[in-house]
Amino acid sequence: MGYLTSDGRRGQVTEISGRGDKFWEFPGCELVDDFSVASWLVALLSHRGGEVRAWVPEVFDAYARVFYPLVRSSLRVGDQVDDQDSSMLRWSQVAKRNGWRPHPEMTIQAIARAAPGQVMDPPDVTANDVTLTLPVAQFDALASILARHTQTPDRTLFGLWAGYGNLMVGYAPVPGRQKVHQVPSPRLFDLPTRSYLLYRGPLSSWSVFRNASRRGTRSLVAGRPSMVPGH
Repeated sequence: MGYLTSDGRRGQVTEISGRGDKFWEFPGCELVDDFSVASWLVALLSHRGGEVRAWVPEVFDAYARVFYPLVRSSLRVGDQVDDQDSSMLRWSQVAKRNGWRPHPEMTIQAIARAAPGQVMDPPDVTANDVTLTLPVAQFDALASILARHTQTPDRTLFGLWAGYGNLMVGYAPVPGRQKVHQVPSPRLFDLPTRSYLLYRGPLSSWSVFRNASRRGTRSLVAGRPSMVPGH
């Protein structure tokens, strides 16, 4: 798959081969324009930004929280900074190394600091080190769990935020030219906080979106939201 990318001149864009002129189309996934299959969700979400219930409705018996791992772009050794990528850290690792007890409601701001009498370890980890997407192995584990809780793993709904620039919703490159032109846009499914492109496909389609570097993908399994990667 390819993307639109800047050519370095006044923000113009050029096409990388492999995606055609509709960058919101994905192999094996059907673009849905009948939103009745997901409209039940709209009335259940909060319109107050910043709340979890603005993304997931308060109608379920139990919820699971996924801690996205921390990956630092550099390592600090004394007064020196090594620009090599560091290894991935779990929240529980950071908490224990800094003298805190891991628990389901912990925040990164609370554990990325030393407890009384402790020394900060790692010394330079911050909230900005939390990754915006999960490793493939963790995505795969989540998908396998979801598959056990639906009778239709071959018919899953996916919501993809329409605001990603490389989707070029409503635009496409002019063949052979460093310009773009408008094309008919797909309908958008509007939720209180964002608008989404809605797709139907097998649960395994999560890999299609992730491999295309899409981060804000919401999975609605069997007509009910079960996983919200990237939020």
